[in-house]
Amino acid sequence: MPAADILSRQSGVLESHLKQVNMTSSQIIINLVVMAKKIMESDDLSKEMVELATTRKITLPKGFDLSKPTVDGVNPMLPFTRLFVGSTDATGEWVPNEYSFKNFPGAMRHLYKSAEADVHGLTTVLENLTADAGKGKVVRGIEAAKLKDRAVNAKPRKGNGAVRNYIPLAVSKVKPVAVFTAPPELVPVNEDGYALVTVVQVGPGKYGFCFGTAENADITSLIADGYEFHKERLAAAKAQVTVSMDKVASKKSTSTAAV
Repeated sequence: MPAADILSRQSGVLESHLKQVNMTSSQIIINLVVMAKKIMESDDLSKEMVELATTRKITLPKGFDLSKPTVDGVNPMLPFTRLFVGSTDATGEWVPNEYSFKNFPGAMRHLYKSAEADVHGLTTVLENLTADAGKGKVVRGIEAAKLKDRAVNAKPRKGNGAVRNYIPLAVSKVKPVAVFTAPPELVPVNEDGYALVTVVQVGPGKYGFCFGTAENADITSLIADGYEFHKERLAAAKAQVTVSMDKVASKKSTSTAAV
């Protein structure tokens, strides 16, 4: 199946929303939400989405429905984002963009609830969003949408201690010090795509990843505290490159979106 079959088959309705040359994260989120609404209105597009997910090896939860807050315990915008934002590697395998599925799904779920259904309307909504992040800090745009979504959909945290509800934006720009592969059910992620894992030292300077912690653990506070402690010694990931979305359907292109 071509890289963006679900877009190229549609008679310009969805494709026109995505053909922007220098898309920001906000623009990508807005256009994905517009596309999600279009897909849920069309049985044909819904079927194409499932076919594309099979081709790209993206697992959609049972009873997948983008209009629901959660499907089988998962924010449906998480696999939706993994399906459309990423690139193909040298072997032709689809690789989702890690930054996007950590930072987009919560904001997308919040915007999906809006009565607005086109790019202009959702842009206005996102540009005017603000949220209180505590300690006198006010966040706007994507971060405000994520915070509002978390306030409604986040699971109660365990324990009685004070809980932060805001992960520093800089965390999403940190380069992972190690990457490993594991069954998704072994490392449950929270609504932002983050997880906690148990690490054991197996030798001098060598560590083993054993299993994940329950997804309702206090991930937010631990990530915020950990980042503050280590931020001076963490390497930032390279800046992402934005590309034209009209390359999505091109067989020569390997990128569908970048942020």
